[in-house]
Amino acid sequence: MDNYHFTVMTTVPAGYRETLVFRSGGLIMRKYSDSLLFCDVTMDVSDEKRRKLSLMGRLQKGENAVRFDMDGANMRLYINGRLEDEEWPIGGVDLSGDTAGLHAEIKDVMPGIESDCEDITDISAWMPYGLRAHVGDCMPFSHDGVWHLFWLFDRRGHGSKWGLGAHQWAHISTTDFRRWKTYPMAVPITGQDEGSICTGSTVFAEGRYWCWYAIRSIDGSPARITASVSDDGVNFEKTGRYITLKEPYHSPSARDPKVIKGEDGLYHMFVTTSRYGKGALAHLTSPDLESWTQLSEPIIQLDIPDQPECPDWFEWNGRYYLVFSNFGMGRYVWSDRPFDGWRGEENGMTGLPIGDEHLRVPKTAFFGDRLIAASFTCIEAGYGGEITFLELTQNEDGTIRTFIPAEFA
Repeated sequence: MDNYHFTVMTTVPAGYRETLVFRSGGLIMRKYSDSLLFCDVTMDVSDEKRRKLSLMGRLQKGENAVRFDMDGANMRLYINGRLEDEEWPIGGVDLSGDTAGLHAEIKDVMPGIESDCEDITDISAWMPYGLRAHVGDCMPFSHDGVWHLFWLFDRRGHGSKWGLGAHQWAHISTTDFRRWKTYPMAVPITGQDEGSICTGSTVFAEGRYWCWYAIRSIDGSPARITASVSDDGVNFEKTGRYITLKEPYHSPSARDPKVIKGEDGLYHMFVTTSRYGKGALAHLTSPDLESWTQLSEPIIQLDIPDQPECPDWFEWNGRYYLVFSNFGMGRYVWSDRPFDGWRGEENGMTGLPIGDEHLRVPKTAFFGDRLIAASFTCIEAGYGGEITFLELTQNEDGTIRTFIPAEFA
């Protein structure tokens, strides 16, 4: 056992409206009221710096089995075998000194308790289980008649890991938009140097599924664009290969890679960033998804500092569409050419709106001849909320209309 890998197990008896459950060094668990357990953890980030993370969970009536795991990259709080909360540390926890509170066992870290992958039968306004748990950016993808939805699992409204977000890719899928199958986390945080697994895109290519995303750094260094790959679309493995943007782009903010295969036989990647102080989508190409060339011109350059987030791209009835979000609201431009000649503007802003200002960063995937967008609706101030769907239709002039899909009307 060390300060990075350990498990604490205890039992909280009925009664004791407020009580100290466990204390040892930098780890304190305390029961407040009859229904909440708080866990404060002081991290030794470096020899000179300490920072605190806090977790909380819901207690049931009567006796409660409590378990706290620290496995290096993750901290998890279980109550009665169910994951209640988690955080993502930097550094270790000092467990030296006397212990206090109820009787507890401290041992080498145990294997995590696997979450039940329960199917979802009513996804309207759905959110994941857990206090302060939300749906973040949505990244739909379709293949072989299955409409997959990867999405950022959010806790604390982007506040985890001291504001870095600590997002991970969750995964559900459907064949009829009524019944949804859930899967284990597709792309989890596995290292303390990963501040967040950011938004991206999935492509089926070279006989494999590729999830592309950026890893937010913990020290402000350039973001690393990378991929996780899978043979079955469920179990993904990180490649360990990274791309960083070069000048004139702002590499620390690079994120949200959208990867497609073009009619020219090359793979194209569009990356959210800035160029010369204005928002842009950098454009890279690759013949094989491994070696990438940064092109001299972005696929789009805005005339405002706000960056075009969460890009999407698709061909639809001979027209090409580029979708992105400014200030959280989805916008689109279209062209008769795949990578330039964009048109569409409203009130001096590049792009026409998709949906309304309540729908955050929509992205799309075809389902047969239908084009469905997924996004989230904030339920309170800040980041994260409930899943929302829109269906898109195409007007003769190339503009887009949206409506609620029949399955959710």
